Amino acid sequence: MQIKEIKSMNVLCFSEETTLVEMMKHIRVKANELHRCAIDNQMEITGPVYWIYHGTDGQPNTRFMLEICIPVFNAVNYSGPFEVKKLSSFKCAFESHYGSWLQMPQTYQTLIGNLFENGHSMTGVNREIYINMNFKNPENNITEIQVGIK
Repeated sequence: MQIKEIKSMNVLCFSEETTLVEMMKHIRVKANELHRCAIDNQMEITGPVYWIYHGTDGQPNTRFMLEICIPVFNAVNYSGPFEVKKLSSFKCAFESHYGSWLQMPQTYQTLIGNLFENGHSMTGVNREIYINMNFKNPENNITEIQVGIK
């Protein structure tokens, strides 16, 4: 288990209260919309797509707040369908997940088990950073899972 603190960053962000089942409608859609919006508004995209989960418990029908974000620079005078905001610094335990997202629950279980074994407590905020998304060959996906810790 590795621990790090992610520095604050400016993002273009979509937010919605949802469930793990309902959020599936946003895969491939919101990230593309965020990228188009950033480009149309002359924002420089400075990093990969982030999915941030506030208050999810892993159960398919529990409601939680989802944020889908892309880091941006030069987001001045923006007015549009998404929010420009600054994410706070984020202390987390993290693990790289290689392969299909269907196997991510096992990576979460291992990471969270290690957290508890080492006396850490969670904040209720998790992030997934999509380093490589390969929809044709999901075994090539690379995702960094970050679990917020106190």
